[in-house]
Amino acid sequence: MQQRRIDHRVDVVQNRLILNPDEYQIDGDLLKISGSWVEGRQKVQAYYRIDTKKEKESLKKIATVKTLIVTGKAAAIQAPTNENQFDYRNFMLSKKVVNTIQISKLEVSSVRPNLGLAARIFAATHSLRKQILNHFAKMPAPLSGYSQILLLGYYAQNFSQQIEQINKLGLLHLFSLSGMHVFYLLGATRFVLGYMHVTRETCDDVILLLLPFYAILGGLSSSLVRAVMMAWLTILSNKFWNNTLNGIDAEAIVLLLHLFYSPALVLSMGAQLSYLLTFVLMTGKRMSKFKLGLKMNGYSLPLILWHTFRWNILTIGIAILIVPLFEWVIIPSVLIGVLMPHLTFLCNKILFLITKGIEITAALPLNIVFGKPPLICVLFWIGLMFALEIATNKKVIYLMGLTSYLLIGGMIKFPLHDEIVFLDIGQGDCTLLNDDSIAR
Repeated sequence: MQQRRIDHRVDVVQNRLILNPDEYQIDGDLLKISGSWVEGRQKVQAYYRIDTKKEKESLKKIATVKTLIVTGKAAAIQAPTNENQFDYRNFMLSKKVVNTIQISKLEVSSVRPNLGLAARIFAATHSLRKQILNHFAKMPAPLSGYSQILLLGYYAQNFSQQIEQINKLGLLHLFSLSGMHVFYLLGATRFVLGYMHVTRETCDDVILLLLPFYAILGGLSSSLVRAVMMAWLTILSNKFWNNTLNGIDAEAIVLLLHLFYSPALVLSMGAQLSYLLTFVLMTGKRMSKFKLGLKMNGYSLPLILWHTFRWNILTIGIAILIVPLFEWVIIPSVLIGVLMPHLTFLCNKILFLITKGIEITAALPLNIVFGKPPLICVLFWIGLMFALEIATNKKVIYLMGLTSYLLIGGMIKFPLHDEIVFLDIGQGDCTLLNDDSIAR
């Protein structure tokens, strides 16, 4: 699909959108669609206001790939109107989407899309993903939310509160590393096939075929694509060249391929944390859980501050405790709860207690709004972490890091000059006067 940005709003009349059943959401009366625009030859984000309850119920039942006949207006996704506001344009660019369509009239065509063999297989996989999502949605909360986000890369609306609490605690990197469950699934597959007396060579062939399908089932999130491709390359190199590919080399190859496919991926916090912290995990295999947790916090903190502007005082301690909890309790509970129905209640109870603990901890008034540090400082702090890997006198680097964090935080909180900031608040403009003499 070509990425051609529409500079001026254009009319769209009776155009076709190819919709996969797992690529739409209904929020109240708003239908959100991520579909392939046939006439525009690109993927777009589209929105439609549902008129009636009957139409809403009909749209909810879409379970196979459909062709939508739409009329409306197409335009480029707009840049944020305020400095440091969430950049939705860059977020969608990382998904190779640059335009949006505001639909005024929508009709679901009864004619099946004319797809080639590869496209039909792809569409069938999306249909299966939709069925699994519906199955997970019927499970008790919070197991339903955890299973959807960790196994299928889908953020359910009823799980948004838990995501916000995890974000407050600075633990989003755990979901950036959510691809770690791929290795559990690989182990389970090998165990089952081995129990059936399937040879290791045949087992590798099966896994090489299944991994790409699972990447599609998982929503092709950056963390999942990284985990799947790294596992796929490692198995492939061992099978055909009798040489197990080094984990760091595999990650480097996958990163290059990923960036070649979507250069804007580098703008995504999830992708940044996923690749960086996977590298940290691979280089810290011999470290204790305590030291590894500190190391992961050191690497993730600059990126978290750059994207979210805040930090929780308890983040370091909680992250050290929750990393093994995530690896040995949360992921196994999700997998067991999904695959073994007679243990669903027990696994859901475990996840409920963990979620309750996160909720109580996130409610504590320990969240510090640090502000957005300059990009040069983010690079400097990450550079300090790399310097710690080879430095002999680590105390100097620790002192430089602590001093720079305090200095930059102080400069953001107590600017040395007056500021006049104009804000777009949606219904008009707002003017903010920041007098440094008052601040001091």
